Amino acid sequence: ETEPIPTQPGPIPTESTEPLEDTYIVGVVSPGGDAVAIYDATYIQKWLAQMITEDEIDLSVCDTDHDNSVTIVDATKIQKFLAGIIEEL
Repeated sequence: ETEPIPTQPGPIPTESTEPLEDTYIVGVVSPGGDAVAIYDATYIQKWLAQMITEDEIDLSVCDTDHDNSVTIVDATKIQKFLAGIIEEL
């Protein structure tokens, strides 16, 4: 088993202009994760296949391509990141 690859934290999406203390990591989708791992891509795929509900996934960190939608492209981007094909999410 390989170690998950950490990525850069960013601010939690909000409509407020107030500074935020909490951060999240784009791509860390599955519950309890603290670094990007292959099961994060799997979680997106399960959500797209309606195998899990919105209560089981944090959609705010799923949009890895920042196009305001969650699609298979987001899961693929995580896989490419983990394979070293791209350097950041």
